[in-house]
Amino acid sequence: MQFQVIGDNLTDEIGLTEGNPRTLGSQGSGTILARPIVGRSIRFAAAFKF
Repeated sequence: MQFQVIGDNLTDEIGLTEGNPRTLGSQGSGTILARPIVGRSIRFAAAFKF
């Protein structure tokens, strides 16, 4: 048996992830292309191998 707990953003912070590395230096004060970090997420998985 195998059990797994997966948690994302456990402190429920607001931020951005997966920015575009090709435009980070040239964006200046314009629009930033990135995905938002959404709220807290917790998953539980169980597997049985026989």
